[in-house]
Amino acid sequence: MKIKQLRMMNGLSQSAFAKQLNIAQNTLSNYENGQRKPDPEIIKLIADKYKVTTDYLLDADQICDDRMGSALKSERKMQGLTLAELSRETKIPQKDLEDYENNIEPINFYLFKILCAYFDKTPEAFYKDHEMYDEYIPEIFDGDVDKYEQFKKARDIDVANERIQKNACFVNSELGKVSHDNRFITLYRKYAQLPQDKQKIVDGVIDGFLPAKPKEDLPDDDDLD
Repeated sequence: MKIKQLRMMNGLSQSAFAKQLNIAQNTLSNYENGQRKPDPEIIKLIADKYKVTTDYLLDADQICDDRMGSALKSERKMQGLTLAELSRETKIPQKDLEDYENNIEPINFYLFKILCAYFDKTPEAFYKDHEMYDEYIPEIFDGDVDKYEQFKKARDIDVANERIQKNACFVNSELGKVSHDNRFITLYRKYAQLPQDKQKIVDGVIDGFLPAKPKEDLPDDDDLD
């Protein structure tokens, strides 16, 4: 649960944070200490109010990769930053940053994206720079992982749109068949209700346009119900 971390990142005391959420301070304290689990409504309220994901608050987006700690430390040093400076710039508590670098606790993807944004690179570029990007990049992209990721997103959108169009065509086709079948059944019922002399007139008209069709090919009245 990252409620305490979020409060600290926003520079709020327990009383101020509880007031903003319209809950008692001791209730918030129980949430932060793990003595009580917040209701889904509270989680959603916090996520909406502070523009974070519910997965982040619930620790459901942790990056469980043993390579991440050393990669974070290497990137920070490459950027010429101390833990204190990185903490001050990103608002992530220094102790938490230290735990992430030492693999004491896995970092959340939400926080990882904050760090990547401060490092001025995408998460994929971070992975590639630290040999964590395990997917093959075709030569045409000349090792540019961001261009490759953009291509994949565009490709996925095209595939999704094509699938939607195919499904729409199939639905329209099936609806057309149903509509055609319903019209035939309606017309045949009307034909069956005609007197014999009138049916002969209709038969003559049909014979003038279509090859003769055996009478037994027409559906029985019971089959139309």
